[in-house]
Amino acid sequence: MKKVVILVGPSAVGKTTVGHAMLEANPRYELVRSVTTREMRADSFGSEYIYISRDEFEHHIKTGGVLEYTEYAGQLYGTPRWEIDRITSEGKVPLLILDLNGANSLYHAEGISPCTVYLYDELDVMEERLRARYISENTSPEDQRRYDSRTAQNVEDFSRMAEYEPFIYRFQKNCSTVEKCAEKVFEIYSEFENDVPKDEASAKATANALIASARVKM
Repeated sequence: MKKVVILVGPSAVGKTTVGHAMLEANPRYELVRSVTTREMRADSFGSEYIYISRDEFEHHIKTGGVLEYTEYAGQLYGTPRWEIDRITSEGKVPLLILDLNGANSLYHAEGISPCTVYLYDELDVMEERLRARYISENTSPEDQRRYDSRTAQNVEDFSRMAEYEPFIYRFQKNCSTVEKCAEKVFEIYSEFENDVPKDEASAKATANALIASARVKM
């Protein structure tokens, strides 16, 4: 079984920032590049993507080469098994930043043992971050749509946490700094790597608390 670390969490929680901090702090971790059917952009040198045709992508889906995938704006994006194989063969730890559906797919993927860490914060905190990101005096209709969609998705994800909790190894509330959050994830993975079992009672209690906070917003 190939062990991997997966960061998941609501919009504006900072999971991508934490992931990059982990990569900078510890060379043992390497980001798993996504495979995509979109065209390569001019600024894509050293990109986090692997570019293939749609026919190739669909072939990899059928043969198990793509472990999870989604479609956005008519293009496919997914996690290639061969990237995880390459990283683990080099003695490194594969790091993925996924949504909840992607993390669920990895949890059920053959030959993969995921340490899924759910980073979270208060819904109001993330709503304010999204507001700062998208809302201004000259907010475009598209930015308003993104703000509305992502705040609503955060509430929905919290409300469905009972469905997601079974494949989450650890819930981790945001720390005071990105560096501290990265260090927490390192500690969590160290426990996972040493076969420390999931704390089921703690996970269920946190999931129930997130569900309760979502109900206030609904």
